[in-house]
Amino acid sequence: MKKSNLNPYDLNRTEYAELLGITPNAVRMRLRHGKLEGEYKFENGKYLFRAPEAVRANIGLTTGQKTTLKKIYRRGNHYKAHYPNEAFRKHNEMKMLAKLKYSVDDEVQSLMPEAVEIAKQKKAERMRELQKDLMRGKSPLTNYGTFFNESSRGYGSPSYHSARADIMQPDKFRNRQRVEYKPKKGPYEI
Repeated sequence: MKKSNLNPYDLNRTEYAELLGITPNAVRMRLRHGKLEGEYKFENGKYLFRAPEAVRANIGLTTGQKTTLKKIYRRGNHYKAHYPNEAFRKHNEMKMLAKLKYSVDDEVQSLMPEAVEIAKQKKAERMRELQKDLMRGKSPLTNYGTFFNESSRGYGSPSYHSARADIMQPDKFRNRQRVEYKPKKGPYEI
């Protein structure tokens, strides 16, 4: 049979604070903010508290991450990576070649030197064709994408292209579409 307390409000503020694991001043502030409704009663000028329902083992709040997350390193991007130097790039290429060696069967590996020679021959052939085109006057780059404004007055004159053309002939290079700036007068100026 469960023993029930006839007067459940039998704790003073200090005893109640010890059961909760907080200070008596914290209990006073909870009273003041109205957070202990139904947990106490006021008799004969004293606050009497009842025992809390269950004492929590962990008083700290567990909301969110307490520590910073570990940085995730995305390894394996060897083909588009920005290497700090050439040695690092070559080192990773050697690793990739060693991995390929074990993932490709022996027959394909025996054909690899022939494939490399064929690739070198095709590259040399392309370079010869490019040199022949350059010798004939055909350039692979025909449009350089520069901006020339030939509608300006005096474009054909030699003074137009000099570095001091705007000083020698200032009226030729003045913008005619905008009105020249005139400072406005203030409200008290005549």
